[in-house]
Amino acid sequence: MLTLTRTYKKNYTRGKLKIPNSSLKLDTLELTYDNNKRDISCIPEKKYIVKCNYSMTFGDCLKLYEPVIEDYWYMLDEDKRHIIFKRPKRIKEVDNREGILIHSGNAVADFSFYNSQHQLINYKSNSKGCILIGSGFFEVKDIINEEQAYITGSKKALAILYDYVKEEGGFTDLYITNSNKEDNYYE
Repeated sequence: MLTLTRTYKKNYTRGKLKIPNSSLKLDTLELTYDNNKRDISCIPEKKYIVKCNYSMTFGDCLKLYEPVIEDYWYMLDEDKRHIIFKRPKRIKEVDNREGILIHSGNAVADFSFYNSQHQLINYKSNSKGCILIGSGFFEVKDIINEEQAYITGSKKALAILYDYVKEEGGFTDLYITNSNKEDNYYE
């Protein structure tokens, strides 16, 4: 299972995506959370299913779905406790959303800042609720002194993640949590 651990900021959400059996952690960038509102919020923390996808806009990418749990069964563990197993029988679009993707991109807001050589750098938003993936994460103060962020190495990071999901049969689980939770595990 892929695990995305988020840190929420005023203008964006920073994340680290852990690929199982790998020391590799990729950077993510999303909109900040605002009650799962379309086009202005990242999606809620929970378990999703990620599938390989092709988008006319982004090319190879990954699409997120929610599992619809319809099948339960019980077993006793070695301490004679009941363990509930849940198996999704279907998937559906993310609640209140359509087409939530993991794709390449650099920023979740339009902003400008001056670099160390005093050159004006401009970024345009690449997301309306999707997860941007990369291998470098940078926080900067924009020209109105607001904290903003951008990621780099996005196409290469997406290719690594896409290949991993493809090797898993074209789909895998993704658990989204946050760095402030005391116990980061999926129940």
